Amino acid sequence: LGNAKDLVDPTNPTGFGVIPFEKIIGCRDDIMVDLIAFGMEPSIAFKIMEFVRKNKKVKDPKGWEDFKAAMRAGNVPEYYIWACEQIEYMFPKAHAVAYVIMALRIAWFKVYKPALFYSAYLSRRAKAHSVEGMLQSSTWIKNKIASLQAIRNKTAKDEDLITSLQVVLEAKARGINFLPIDINESDSLTFKIEGSLTDGALRIPFVAVDGLGDAAAVKIVESRNERAFTSVSDIETRKVINKTLFDEFRRMGAFNNLPEEDDLENVGLFAL
Repeated sequence: LGNAKDLVDPTNPTGFGVIPFEKIIGCRDDIMVDLIAFGMEPSIAFKIMEFVRKNKKVKDPKGWEDFKAAMRAGNVPEYYIWACEQIEYMFPKAHAVAYVIMALRIAWFKVYKPALFYSAYLSRRAKAHSVEGMLQSSTWIKNKIASLQAIRNKTAKDEDLITSLQVVLEAKARGINFLPIDINESDSLTFKIEGSLTDGALRIPFVAVDGLGDAAAVKIVESRNERAFTSVSDIETRKVINKTLFDEFRRMGAFNNLPEEDDLENVGLFAL
């Protein structure tokens, strides 16, 4: 933006004419290699590359004027000098290649192991969740997204929720379903895959509940690992979650697989 994009633009916004794509600067290595190709000394070409990619032009304007004079003396085209002047930071080529390879790997998982992909995305990348939305129909999710997008002054949380719901909608369109929060089955932070990595369902984790942070979610699983929850009363007595979250879990049906009270055999002196 404001550099290579303008140079290749057929409307010629820079005044240098339309520059072929292969002649623009794509990464920091290009600067050194191109300057050497123009006929400059390798050591000077390296120094200019480092000067440009570290954006030293602002701190050392005289040094930049000297480098520009050296480039003009070496018959470097004016568009190239202008392009160097616009750059504030650039990836090395190896860094850019690594990003592309990583993107291809992620794409492979998205195509061939979608349950694993959506689990990873929602567990690690999503910044907001709607437990209700995950369990609703695609039509409900589309309407919710539309209502959020219609908000004039959206908050960061609104924006994050839109992105999250769009991913959930996409997952559902690809046959990935979501399972409700279950006090005995849900993980603390990860959307657990139940079934195959291709078309398994994702169990919603505790952390997806609004108002329940990472530490509280981990505490639930730690308590469960110490001793299995035996009843709704047991959970309440052990104070695993506060009263507000306890009521929310009950409303969501997270305790549905547990009895309200323990059998007499499970409490007291002769507990099994």
